[in-house]
Amino acid sequence: MYTPPHYKEERPEALQAFIHQHSFGLLISPGPQGMEATHLPFLLEVDGAGPGRLLAHLSRANPQWKHLEEAGEVLTVFSGPHAYISASWYTERTDVPTWNYVAVHAYGRARRVDGERLHGMLARMAQRYEATSAVPWSLGEVPEASLQAMTKGIVGIEIELTRLQGTRKLSQNRSAEDQQRVLQALRERGSPDDLALAALMERPS
Repeated sequence: MYTPPHYKEERPEALQAFIHQHSFGLLISPGPQGMEATHLPFLLEVDGAGPGRLLAHLSRANPQWKHLEEAGEVLTVFSGPHAYISASWYTERTDVPTWNYVAVHAYGRARRVDGERLHGMLARMAQRYEATSAVPWSLGEVPEASLQAMTKGIVGIEIELTRLQGTRKLSQNRSAEDQQRVLQALRERGSPDDLALAALMERPS
């Protein structure tokens, strides 16, 4: 991912926190017919100082899983808020418009997860995503026969991450006055992404 130095995010804890917050990603890998891509919820697990590992599962009917282990490096893209930035917001209208956004690219090697490891992965994913529910559901509520039937229709994957790349394009290259004008304009326009970007611009990097 091309990232100019003033937009680059390299802090591992910030990149991992972003994935935790924006965990619905796009898995991209090469296949026999060309590039393949699937939108998936992921669970990031971190042990020690490394970038961690991503856990997910695909439908068995999705052919992408068949080529993941032999694909070498695969890419997962996590996207955050993004918005059009009008040149009319700047002090000099002769400048050009742009797009502000936040994103993380996660690279690694994938392998299949089967059997008890798959059940454990599904239980941890459910626990993670049910954490905000008033009455959390757990995998243990599913009868064993139904669980066995369900897992036959999916393929678990684990991606051992080798590197993370992050971009925070939040008008850092603009003057302090232009940054305040962009911030105010985003608030006034007021879409969810506009407000999320404004909050990020105000937050210390």
